[in-house]
Amino acid sequence: MATTPTTPTSYGTPIPDVTLEDADGVAHRLHDLLGDGPTLLAVVCNHCPYVQHIERALGELAAAARGRGLTTIAVVSNDVTTHPE
Repeated sequence: MATTPTTPTSYGTPIPDVTLEDADGVAHRLHDLLGDGPTLLAVVCNHCPYVQHIERALGELAAAARGRGLTTIAVVSNDVTTHPE
């Protein structure tokens, strides 16, 4: 696994409005996906054993919390060309 240096971000820092494509090539603006309340943003990788371990629980959490105003967004870091799963 590659090491990528990062710097801490202060709590309350606005998230940048990025545009990402889904697996079908449809572009989505992050700010269009945000709700009025808090947002849980998970960066996941489909073939990661840790992500596979929590996948069902994360989905259940997202479904249960939706009714309480939590928006959950998962960004899959896989390259669909090299890791289509």
